[in-house]
Amino acid sequence: MSVDLSPSPSPPPPLLPRVRALDGIRGLAAVVVVVHHTFLVSPLLANPYQNPYDVRPGTIAWWATYTPLHLFWDGTEAVFVFFVLSGFVLSLPLARTVHRSPREWSTYYQRRLVRLYVPVWAAIVLSFGWTLLVPRHGIARGSWWMNDFNSQNFGLFDMLRDGGLLRGQLGATNTVLWSLRWEVVFSLLLPLVVIVGRVGSRFWLIKLATLFGMSAWGAHSSRNAMLYLPMFFAGSVLAFERNRIARVTTSNSYRAHSRAIRRVTTLFTVLLLSSYWPVFASHRWALWSGYLAAVARGLEVCGACLLICIALQAQSRKRVLESRPAQWLGSRSFSLYLVHEPIMASITLLLGGRPRLWLLLPCVLLASLLAAECFYRAIERPSLRFAAAVGRRGVERVRVHMEPVQRCA
Repeated sequence: MSVDLSPSPSPPPPLLPRVRALDGIRGLAAVVVVVHHTFLVSPLLANPYQNPYDVRPGTIAWWATYTPLHLFWDGTEAVFVFFVLSGFVLSLPLARTVHRSPREWSTYYQRRLVRLYVPVWAAIVLSFGWTLLVPRHGIARGSWWMNDFNSQNFGLFDMLRDGGLLRGQLGATNTVLWSLRWEVVFSLLLPLVVIVGRVGSRFWLIKLATLFGMSAWGAHSSRNAMLYLPMFFAGSVLAFERNRIARVTTSNSYRAHSRAIRRVTTLFTVLLLSSYWPVFASHRWALWSGYLAAVARGLEVCGACLLICIALQAQSRKRVLESRPAQWLGSRSFSLYLVHEPIMASITLLLGGRPRLWLLLPCVLLASLLAAECFYRAIERPSLRFAAAVGRRGVERVRVHMEPVQRCA
């Protein structure tokens, strides 16, 4: 008779169900980015990004930029929501498992890097193809943003630099790649999430406030790592404290005033997300605008966190975010994010360089959504399957490694 004295292998962590409401937010945020870049074709709407004080109060540009209406086309805040979402989604499995072996981390890194880099490389090649079909050139009396984008004629070296995502000034092939750098950096730093999430869990509100403050300081000091990485870690804190947040929203006092609380929270979220541009709405604040704008960046991260909490708890919001159109946008959001900008620039040039927004926006949205569907089917979905296959092989290696090898009679 033999007795097995070796430790039994731990089963692989179960697959976590997708949080469908967050997919809806991701899809809507991707559409906001598309609208943002399309609106920047207009010199009137691009001008505040170059000189935030040079806008006459009461004009269309003023209302579209310095009020909460800006949320419908503010790509910067949409990217902040992306960052917080990524931190939440990537950290959620860590919040549900106690320990991960080095082999499991190795599998995660392989799967994650395949997930990010394969679509990025394909998007860079497609961007180069668009420049061959529609060569970039300056636009007389065009917006500074479009002329700056069109002036970035790129070659093989620029494509290789953008494809690495970690070194140099990114964006020669596609300006959205700047955000993918921080996705990769946070993905590499994910083991630190265990420390941030589990140490001092009782003080999670203090941790969030600290992260908001770090983003504000990063904005003031122009240190991008300090500005962007705390957004991911804020999402990870939400993942670790999701049960505590859920208990608050299921308490009797919350239920008794749930409608009023939801309305106030939604209004507060909108005000926080749109808090940056009102800083520049009046010249009287010019002396303090740098400090106030930095504080507003931290408040925007707070607003992005509140947006995720609303999506997770409010059933009425879930019905909208879990609808078929929102889910379709969510599943194609990464593809849409990667392919839309070269398409927008090409359509703008084909329409003469300064087309009317009422004509340009529908053309860009339709062409970008069709291209995103094709890119998803041809590139992103196969890369997801390949990443999943890499993950399965890694799980099998973990199982083999943990099989009992010592027995005694």
